[in-house]
Amino acid sequence: MTEWFILAWDAFGAPRFPVDEGLKLARVVGIDFDTAIKNEICGLKGDDVNLWDSTERQKKAEIGAGSEDRLIDTLHRLAFLVRTRNVGVAKAQLDAWGMLDSPAVKMGLATC
Repeated sequence: MTEWFILAWDAFGAPRFPVDEGLKLARVVGIDFDTAIKNEICGLKGDDVNLWDSTERQKKAEIGAGSEDRLIDTLHRLAFLVRTRNVGVAKAQLDAWGMLDSPAVKMGLATC
């Protein structure tokens, strides 16, 4: 899921792009668009995919707990905490998850 999100943003450079392209990208990364991506990290509007940012995912209660297995949830939770609180709160949350020194989180933050 995280790989799809990052590649979609990198490939299309915008939060909105054609559904057909989103489906192709899902096949490339080996996940099912309808069960793993749609309504988890994006929505559909007509023939377009709309990527959800951390605020939108929080409104929809779609951000899971932080983990390296679902790195997009960790990154979106951190982004939401920084937007609504501050960097210190986000850092404390990473520490509580035991992920403060996680190489995956550091790489994820570097790609954002």
